Amino acid sequence: MKRHAEGLLWLAWLGCAFAAALSSQNCYLPVPAVAWAATTLIVIPLHFLKAWRRLQEAPNKGAFTAWVAFEALCTLGLIGAMVWLSLSSPHSPAKFRERVLRSNLQTVRSTLEQYSIDLHRRPQSLDEVVATGYLRAIPTDPMTKRNDSWTLEWSSDAKNPGIVNVHSSSQSVSTQGTKYCDW
Repeated sequence: MKRHAEGLLWLAWLGCAFAAALSSQNCYLPVPAVAWAATTLIVIPLHFLKAWRRLQEAPNKGAFTAWVAFEALCTLGLIGAMVWLSLSSPHSPAKFRERVLRSNLQTVRSTLEQYSIDLHRRPQSLDEVVATGYLRAIPTDPMTKRNDSWTLEWSSDAKNPGIVNVHSSSQSVSTQGTKYCDW
């Protein structure tokens, strides 16, 4: 029972560290990763040393050994996951915002196309698309954090004027090296 409580406490601490690091605005995982790795290097070997000493007095040595091996595999898996997250995290907030931007652009563009097909005319504003029910609300540009900063591309067709495309108004450069306003 004591061994299970130690494991649950360790897992709870790890979960809290991940949640705190991932939910912060300035996501900086290397700090909890280093703290977790340092305590792991102390706590885990001590735990397995105690398990080795208890092996002699265990009534079912096979089951006890299997349990300790399972714990070791889980520990190695958690260490690997933490290392992977800490190595891949410096760009994760930016990549997340880029995925949201791509999704919002795709949604607005497909909605503009559907609006034009259904009503046989192009919208004159994004508010018009919302007013007719094609969008619930104008999505927020995750790069500018505003929903009124979209750059609208207008039709050059004099017979059917209106919005044909949208772009982010952010001049920042993406993780791929292109400007968000060019997407």
